[in-house]
Amino acid sequence: MKKITMDMRWVGWLLSGMGIFFLSAGIGIFLFIVNLEGLAPGEADVLSLVFLGTFGGVGLILSTIGLILGRRFSRHRRLKERLTLEGNYIWADIVDISRNSSVHINGQSPFVLRCKYQHSDGNNYIFKSPYLRYNPETMLSENKVKVWIDRHDIREYYVDVEGSIENGFIEL
Repeated sequence: MKKITMDMRWVGWLLSGMGIFFLSAGIGIFLFIVNLEGLAPGEADVLSLVFLGTFGGVGLILSTIGLILGRRFSRHRRLKERLTLEGNYIWADIVDISRNSSVHINGQSPFVLRCKYQHSDGNNYIFKSPYLRYNPETMLSENKVKVWIDRHDIREYYVDVEGSIENGFIEL
């Protein structure tokens, strides 16, 4: 069965890998130029520092961005696992299912589901799902979705679109 939510951890791994490659290339070229004979002493220093700064700087930036994204997406995955094991769930009414046009994945904008829950104390809470591959509107029954919440902090939540679909779905 194919998942309806998008797992974006691969982006962090890809950027980190590219960063390590560029950083290694910069260090390798630096060492090669430093040990190269036939260049004037001043030329070797400037040329080696330019390559180290260019490749190493790009590598350092890519690795840092990759680690930040990887940590962020891993945090969301751990939050989902913790809430489904320890949290409580509520059924929230679907307010809107729309495309997030500010994000493009494989040439398409992912769907985002927004739902509302009215607590017994009268407060209304709006929850937003992770990015979705498909519009799940036809697969959800009664226009409701399961939302896992932390017992002590309602700001810690996970909109479980896949768990709310009655029979699951299989993409052919």
